[in-house]
Amino acid sequence: MDVYIEGKKVRLSPKDILGTGGEAQVFNWRDKAVKIFHKPEKGWEQDRKDLWQMMHRIKLEKLRKFPQNLPKNVISPIALAKDVKGEIVGYVMPKVSGAEVAYMLSQKKFRQGGIDNSEVMEIFGDLGQAVDGLHTRSVIIGDFNDLNVLFKDQKSYLIDTDSMQFAGLPCVMATERFLDPLLFGQDFSSRAVFTCESDYYAFAVMLFQSLLYVHPYGGIHKGFKTMLRRAEAAVSVFDDQVKYPKAAIHYGVLPDELLNYFSLLFDDKQRAKLDLNLLKSIRWTECAKCGVYHARRVCPTCVQRDPALVQATVINGSCTATRVFQTRGRIILAELQGPKLRYLYEEGDTLRRETQQKVILEKADRTMRFALMGDRTLIGSGKKIAVIRNEKVEQIIPVGGLGKLPMFTSNQSDFFTLSGDYLAENDQEIVGQILENQTWFKVGPDFGFGFYRVGLKTVYFVFDAHKGFLNDNVKLPEIKGQLVDAECYFTHDSVLFTLSRVENGKTINVIYLLDKNGKLIAEREEEADNSRSLKTIRGKALGGNNVLCATDEGLLLLNPENGYFVEAKLFSDTEKFVDESCELISAAGGVYVISEKEIRLLRLS
Repeated sequence: MDVYIEGKKVRLSPKDILGTGGEAQVFNWRDKAVKIFHKPEKGWEQDRKDLWQMMHRIKLEKLRKFPQNLPKNVISPIALAKDVKGEIVGYVMPKVSGAEVAYMLSQKKFRQGGIDNSEVMEIFGDLGQAVDGLHTRSVIIGDFNDLNVLFKDQKSYLIDTDSMQFAGLPCVMATERFLDPLLFGQDFSSRAVFTCESDYYAFAVMLFQSLLYVHPYGGIHKGFKTMLRRAEAAVSVFDDQVKYPKAAIHYGVLPDELLNYFSLLFDDKQRAKLDLNLLKSIRWTECAKCGVYHARRVCPTCVQRDPALVQATVINGSCTATRVFQTRGRIILAELQGPKLRYLYEEGDTLRRETQQKVILEKADRTMRFALMGDRTLIGSGKKIAVIRNEKVEQIIPVGGLGKLPMFTSNQSDFFTLSGDYLAENDQEIVGQILENQTWFKVGPDFGFGFYRVGLKTVYFVFDAHKGFLNDNVKLPEIKGQLVDAECYFTHDSVLFTLSRVENGKTINVIYLLDKNGKLIAEREEEADNSRSLKTIRGKALGGNNVLCATDEGLLLLNPENGYFVEAKLFSDTEKFVDESCELISAAGGVYVISEKEIRLLRLS
């Protein structure tokens, strides 16, 4: 793609894409980033074309009237990008290298890589100052959500500034999870409806999720079918009738001042600004027993723990749960390779394998990725991976990446990496051609699955793990909107591909079951906040063509019917041993359930 920046022709390559969203793509260019708006595609219905034209007209007017002297951590346009006809197609902005989206702060496994609540307080204190600075200049964020906030170290950055509300120009988009319920039903395109108070609400939702790993209106209430209706009625997780998510941190860890603020906001519909000095004053303590951070005299989490689950074997109705492994640290990864359960865990400042053998004498951090290959451990960081066996580094291999993370995967005997525009096996054999910097893939015991995006087009592929053959003619729907996460679960003959995306302000989770040739067998798609089986895309296990899902109510079985997955059976006797954050592994005669600190084998009689 060729564009013109300050009169000079610039070529933007698909390899340089930093991200793709519902409205635009962002490209890497020198030490800057270039945001290019999507154009209408063939086949769009007239209503969609009309909506695009309206939104595009507002964007162009905003670029012409963009306010100056905004806070430094507000990523603003610094030059326009035009096509050969001189029409504005996007803009240039500063690039924040190495930053993460704020969404990751609400992801428990990511946070276990080294971000504690004190750092969260610093990030949100910095973000709060930026919000105040915008409001002082009569700028309202509007569509304020955890995908348009970045953080690096303890600093925050606001992006997608072209969607903000200023100069009487509306913010035409909203993200449901962060939209103030007082604005439900408003027409955002006709006038400027967002307020400082709606920004305060979105800020509080982000902070709440980052501290407790649950939305203020999360959990289950039998009287409300959707989270939006709960938000509208102001029935938060503080309500006694709400079943609180088991994987979340209990709100009892918060100090009274912060609890009172959240209650006024989410229960009483008051929209006061949070005193940022409160964030600075809170002192967090890490519980020596469970590792949870709290701002109380004693740990509320340990006080509420079920003593029955401390036993090695627990029987609950038809379910027998036997503890296989337990650590005071955390389990990083577990896989069944052949008949053997292999896992990697961190205890103290040491990474160990299932044999208790040391891997490295340092703590894992969030920039590392891991894979298991028999008795070898692969650790990736930056643009290289280390292959470790018997506490010694056998190989250090350069690899390509996806974003800032190294991209590699392994099974019991082989590992696969990105090497330029190619997928390589064991750093030697070329498997097939892919797209540098844009490809995601995983491998199972006999074959692998992956995809890359070129513009709005998604190319899916499967590859043979033994013969070095790649088939990129797999037919699946395009990934619409912004891709948030993806995962795969394999058997010898099939793969369950799961993905999470944000489209039109909603988080949509999708699963596809394919055979080893890439043929689609069954699928299911649901809005994450209102789903039981697809509340998360993880915590799945394949058994034949059936899927087990980890839920707070126990293991849930999905069966394929006429090309779609349907809920078949809930194994309620497993409820005590499973929550939606657990990973599952199908095994002979049972299923392994992997939590943060424990592996249990569940058998049903």
